[in-house]
Amino acid sequence: MKKLLIILTLLFTFNSVYSQTIEKIDPSLYGYWINMDNEVLIIQPNNTFTRRNGSETISKGKLQVVDGELLVIRTDIETEYSLGFVVREDIFVVAKPDSSQAWVFTRL
Repeated sequence: MKKLLIILTLLFTFNSVYSQTIEKIDPSLYGYWINMDNEVLIIQPNNTFTRRNGSETISKGKLQVVDGELLVIRTDIETEYSLGFVVREDIFVVAKPDSSQAWVFTRL
């Protein structure tokens, strides 16, 4: 019985330490955004996104906010990654994956 209690305690501790906090996406993020490369980012209220350059789709997928970072789950290719980001009124800054650079989007 003592071993069972120890195992259960360890299991609950492990789950608590490694659990992620999924937050709601700020509704101000929804809409149409454009960056200096003339790429248009469309973020829908169902938390899907499409980034386009003219008629060409560059990327698309789903978004979540996990532990304060933007989790990008790509559906056009099989990958996902977390990015730092900031949204202020009509400006959206998001880190590029595997880079020290960031995109700066303004609301359309």
